Amino acid sequence: MNELWSLVELYRFTIAAGVLTALALSWTGAHLATQARAAQTLCVSQGASLGVLLGMQAVCSLQGDEALVTSPWPSLTGIGVAALVYFLIDGFTRKAPARNVVFIAAFAFLWALSPLLAGLFPRIDDHLTQVYFGDLVTLSDANTWMALGISTLQLGYLAWAGRSLNRLSFDIAITGSHSFPARAMAETWRLQGFQILGLVLVCFSVQFLGLLFTLGCLFIPTVVLSRPGRAGVSLHLGVSLLTAGLGAALGFILSLLSGKLSTVPTVIVLTALIGLVARGLALRPGVQST
Repeated sequence: MNELWSLVELYRFTIAAGVLTALALSWTGAHLATQARAAQTLCVSQGASLGVLLGMQAVCSLQGDEALVTSPWPSLTGIGVAALVYFLIDGFTRKAPARNVVFIAAFAFLWALSPLLAGLFPRIDDHLTQVYFGDLVTLSDANTWMALGISTLQLGYLAWAGRSLNRLSFDIAITGSHSFPARAMAETWRLQGFQILGLVLVCFSVQFLGLLFTLGCLFIPTVVLSRPGRAGVSLHLGVSLLTAGLGAALGFILSLLSGKLSTVPTVIVLTALIGLVARGLALRPGVQST
């Protein structure tokens, strides 16, 4: 027990950064899933990882590996490439009959570019595993505080714009209609703000915590718990957040105690298991969503 508390004390800010980022990603992913943007987000996330790798290569070549700790360029190039991928694919698929097929094809192409560039630029290869799989234990102090700040900003925005986003996101899935009242149409700018902050969150999460952590926390809680009915929107979001937060905290602590378990895979597997348990409890006879 003393060992556990010592580890928690040592990594308290890192654990907090991982948990808050998982919460922000889970809440963001619930909206993206109901807006049918999961496959598109997959492409954007891969674009972000590619941009981060290119930024790392540039920083290492021009300033040296030590500059990676404080340099903003990997984050900026990640956001830039992710935004470019978003606008190109969104424009290309806007009238396509099978958008998800195009998204998966684009994801495969972008994924192939990363090891290709790693072969051409050895320094990219040094960071490829970190960008894809991440490791909470290796977060620097600067990255920890950056992750805390960005995730807190996104959580605050989601809480502030919650009602509008619920109406614009979940009502599409529940009613199958894209027609909203005049007041809701006037608030669609909040949806645009959500998309911008979500893009920034995804890019920074890919850089600091890895692509696996980012995609897992975005979609595993909301997928395992399934899409909510109209009466269960608040409950669905609450349980999704609880699932993501517990998975991140317990997965991190378990990997520290074990010494043999990789942090991010442990977090993702525990998140899925916690979500399945929560779903099983919710499906028991007599349990009603509120």
